[in-house]
Amino acid sequence: MGLSRWTIIFLLIFMEYVGTKSYVAAQACSISQAETLTTNIQDVYEGIVFDLTTTGVTSIKQPIFDNLLNWAPYFTVTFELENSRFLVETNERFPLYEEHEVELSIYFTVNFMCINGNEQTQQFRVHLFDTNNHVPRFIQTDHYTYVLDAPTPPGYQVTGCLSELIARDVDLTNKEIIFEIEENDYFEITYSAELSKDRIKEFVAIVTTKTFIRHLREDITLTIYATDVHGTEGQETHTTSGKITIKGNPEYMLPDEPVFSKTIYNGIYTTDGKVELEEFISLQNGYDNLVHFSVGETYNKNFRLVELPDQVNQIKIEVLEPLKEDILLQSSIALEIIAERESTSGATATVILQLPE
Repeated sequence: MGLSRWTIIFLLIFMEYVGTKSYVAAQACSISQAETLTTNIQDVYEGIVFDLTTTGVTSIKQPIFDNLLNWAPYFTVTFELENSRFLVETNERFPLYEEHEVELSIYFTVNFMCINGNEQTQQFRVHLFDTNNHVPRFIQTDHYTYVLDAPTPPGYQVTGCLSELIARDVDLTNKEIIFEIEENDYFEITYSAELSKDRIKEFVAIVTTKTFIRHLREDITLTIYATDVHGTEGQETHTTSGKITIKGNPEYMLPDEPVFSKTIYNGIYTTDGKVELEEFISLQNGYDNLVHFSVGETYNKNFRLVELPDQVNQIKIEVLEPLKEDILLQSSIALEIIAERESTSGATATVILQLPE
């Protein structure tokens, strides 16, 4: 038994009605056609991030931020029912984002409660354009102090794991820090990528010796500089400064190496068996009362070096035993003179004595 024409028409109209109602119910909550809504802002931006007009939304749940973030939320999310307006704005935490985070994008989701009782989830992405809005700063202190256990060879590391020299720069795309030190003869500073690789926003510097340092009798204080290398093209660099003081270890300090004031001294051996020098022998470096002066082996039975009793660092030659006749046949002789001090290499010089005719 077949259906009448009117019955068939009624069924078609009913099915169209039901389909239309189902479509309306499915579309009763409208926010965006995109799976993820994306926008770009600068890291210094303050204000509205998203401003959307919705359809069929009655309320929202609090946003859920990506669990990679440490200090969220950075936005305030509100819904105005009277005009179906959905707003996302920066809050008081956002200016401190770079202090706590490393991600260049902030992801969060919001659940929208629909008029038909359904719930719709929308994902949002805020990509940050990193401006160079932070200056590097030395952490722990801006005046570092180190003790140098001299003597030290060139390349000796002054800074160490127990007292590192670190600059912090929180900009998201900062790549490294260029470290510099005030011009000096003893120390240099470099950035260590190896020591910095496992650190977040911290950049480690190494201070090393440029030359052999026997000791430091006085403290050396130098200015150090840290300049950022930003990853965003077109951004200006920033430089900060600090101080570093390097002291010698007072518990052990090597004496200065003795150095004679001249390599060759001149004098005469008189007919009455005395020595007259053109000038007294002295040290230009390393003199103290522990320095021992002597004459080389060839003539040490004939001469000795004697310090003048009323003057400091003034030495004369005294005759112990007159020269023999065969030596006096020469026109001159050369005496080796020696200055010795414990924990030094010592020094030598030569005295040319003209002999009487």
